Amino acid sequence: MFLNTKQVAEILGYTQRNVGYLIAKGKLKPINPNHKTSFLFTPEEVQSFNSKKRNDEKQ
Repeated sequence: MFLNTKQVAEILGYTQRNVGYLIAKGKLKPINPNHKTSFLFTPEEVQSFNSKKRNDEKQ
Protein backbone atom coordinates (compact mmCIF):
# COMPACT_ATOMS: atom_id res chain seq x y z
CA MET A 1 0.00 0.00 0.00
CA PHE A 2 1.28 3.45 -0.89
CA LEU A 3 0.41 6.87 0.49
CA ASN A 4 -0.36 9.84 -1.74
CA THR A 5 0.80 13.42 -1.19
CA LYS A 6 -2.40 14.44 0.59
CA GLN A 7 -2.18 11.53 3.03
CA VAL A 8 1.48 12.22 3.75
CA ALA A 9 0.72 15.90 4.39
CA GLU A 10 -1.99 14.93 6.89
CA ILE A 11 0.30 12.46 8.68
CA LEU A 12 3.16 14.95 8.96
CA GLY A 13 0.98 17.96 9.77
CA TYR A 14 2.14 19.81 6.66
CA THR A 15 0.44 21.17 3.58
CA GLN A 16 0.75 19.39 0.24
CA ARG A 17 2.92 22.27 -0.93
CA ASN A 18 5.31 21.67 2.00
CA VAL A 19 5.53 18.00 1.05
CA GLY A 20 6.47 19.09 -2.49
CA TYR A 21 9.17 21.33 -1.02
CA LEU A 22 10.57 18.42 1.02
CA ILE A 23 10.71 16.31 -2.16
CA ALA A 24 12.51 19.09 -4.04
CA LYS A 25 15.07 19.38 -1.22
CA GLY A 26 15.62 15.60 -1.17
CA LYS A 27 14.39 15.19 2.38
CA LEU A 28 11.41 13.02 1.43
CA LYS A 29 11.67 10.46 -1.36
CA PRO A 30 8.60 9.33 -3.33
CA ILE A 31 8.61 6.03 -5.20
CA ASN A 32 7.75 7.91 -8.42
CA PRO A 33 10.02 10.99 -8.33
CA ASN A 34 9.58 11.83 -12.02
CA HIS A 35 5.83 12.24 -11.80
CA LYS A 36 4.70 15.84 -12.18
CA THR A 37 1.36 16.04 -10.38
CA SER A 38 1.07 13.31 -7.79
CA PHE A 39 3.62 11.43 -5.74
CA LEU A 40 3.38 8.10 -3.94
CA PHE A 41 5.30 7.15 -0.82
CA THR A 42 5.92 4.01 1.16
CA PRO A 43 4.71 4.10 4.77
CA GLU A 44 8.31 3.32 5.81
CA GLU A 45 9.63 6.44 4.07
CA VAL A 46 7.06 8.61 5.85
CA GLN A 47 7.79 6.96 9.20
CA SER A 48 11.52 7.48 8.72
CA PHE A 49 11.06 11.17 7.91
CA ASN A 50 8.65 11.64 10.82
CA SER A 51 11.14 10.03 13.23
CA LYS A 52 13.91 12.35 12.04
CA LYS A 53 11.56 15.32 12.36
CA ARG A 54 10.71 14.41 15.96
CA ASN A 55 14.38 13.93 16.85
CA ASP A 56 15.22 17.35 15.41
CA GLU A 57 12.43 18.94 17.46
CA LYS A 58 13.80 17.43 20.69
CA GLN A 59 17.25 18.98 20.21
